[in-house]
Amino acid sequence: MQQATQPQTTGLRRGKSLVELATELERIKNNTRDFLVPAGKLSMNENAELCFTTPPKVQLAYQAVENHEKTVALNSWSSGQLANFTEIPKAYYDRIKKENPRLLADSVNHGLARKPTEPRMVRTVDGKVRAFVSNKFRRGLGNFELLDSNLEIMMEKGFQVQSAELTDQRLYVKAVSPKVQAEIKVGDVVNFGIVLSNSDVGAGEFRLETFIYRLSCLNGMVGAKLTSARHLQRAISSGEESMEIFSDQTLNLSDAAFFSGMRDMFLNAIKPENFDVAVNKLREASERKIYNTNLDQVVELTMNATKVRGEGIKHSILAALMSGNEGAGLTQYGLVNSFTRAAQDAALDYDTATELERAGGQIIELGAQQWKRIAESH
Repeated sequence: MQQATQPQTTGLRRGKSLVELATELERIKNNTRDFLVPAGKLSMNENAELCFTTPPKVQLAYQAVENHEKTVALNSWSSGQLANFTEIPKAYYDRIKKENPRLLADSVNHGLARKPTEPRMVRTVDGKVRAFVSNKFRRGLGNFELLDSNLEIMMEKGFQVQSAELTDQRLYVKAVSPKVQAEIKVGDVVNFGIVLSNSDVGAGEFRLETFIYRLSCLNGMVGAKLTSARHLQRAISSGEESMEIFSDQTLNLSDAAFFSGMRDMFLNAIKPENFDVAVNKLREASERKIYNTNLDQVVELTMNATKVRGEGIKHSILAALMSGNEGAGLTQYGLVNSFTRAAQDAALDYDTATELERAGGQIIELGAQQWKRIAESH
């Protein structure tokens, strides 16, 4: 994999350098082991741990672990997937995991026993569970391969990576072209960028999206989705036995075709007209004023429209809106920048920060009636 300049220090989350990111992705790629097992052969112990046997066979051990078995932990993401599969509310799952581990084990095992023949794919690395997904999950669109396929094109086209991260849920790369810029208003300059994101643990599809980077405050807005690919394939059958799915079986013909077409997908995504469309929408938004003097209500209604949650996030958005956002003012454009400015809060995790940047793009796309309800006095 060819290396590139490390992310610059900006208002965006710095995340990992490209060297750190590539190293971690390669480590995960080389150490991932995937197992397919019917739910009826899974169980959980009182420590909420999984157990793997050799030869490869998967169990969520409930009884005492035998010498040839190894217990492994679930992370927060895979725990949520297990909770969803066993129909246990995640908040309840997390609470009883701390207060009554035995009750959690009984609840999970009851849920697993209700679907005994349903196969589950358990993705592990370094003895830890990264994903608990169905046997239809498409494993071939790996994070390492996607970064490797796109990084050379980014560099060739003059894009600079501003921020990159790997979370339990997703890979993110946010890159900007310094040479492609426009003014929203006089002196208010934005650069065109692209966001590549992917999940190899069942947290959503591969995406290429527009990214608008505002130089006056270093906010980033995730805009229109330009292309995507879902992690679904024809179901893999395990019969009645547990089995390990080996890495040399992961790239089928459709995956190979996807990667061979990656260059064309990226070149299509960075066409100037995509930037022009985004800039024109922001210019129009800068002229749409907020007449509702109850700014707390403005923020509340907008959070509901974009499905953003959190009282602390609300306070950050409100403070940014009241500050004027470097001249954006009480406009739809200013509201967009209030959400993207709140994304810079150090207390937020990277996934949440990116969702706030994506909410900025959603605000631009609000329908006329939705915007009227937010912007006018009640």
